[in-house]
Amino acid sequence: MDTSRQHLWPQRVRARVGNDYFPKAAELLAICDTKSFKFADHLMGWSRVEFLRKQDSKAFGLFLRELKSLDLPSDGTKVPPERIQARQAELLVRHFGLDAETFDAKWKDYVLKTYPKK
Repeated sequence: MDTSRQHLWPQRVRARVGNDYFPKAAELLAICDTKSFKFADHLMGWSRVEFLRKQDSKAFGLFLRELKSLDLPSDGTKVPPERIQARQAELLVRHFGLDAETFDAKWKDYVLKTYPKK
């Protein structure tokens, strides 16, 4: 990507959302290895973080705190991705009332209303 245009990320997100060309929440939440994220995935992910934070910053803080509080396996391995995904889904409902489909719809509406076209 042309680094001189990185500041135009809101316009890029809006263009993808306007064309319904973006990873759905269920897809993004299933990615547990950021090495497999494409640049566009990062844009969409951070846009969703911004959306949640602006909905309710206190709830967002609780969401993160509770997500990070998952107990590590006693054998020294990582938390299994399925457990992280299930916890994220549970916490999105608890703190924001959002299942994956509702998250997509509300985030999409937010982007189209607040991000500039060009």
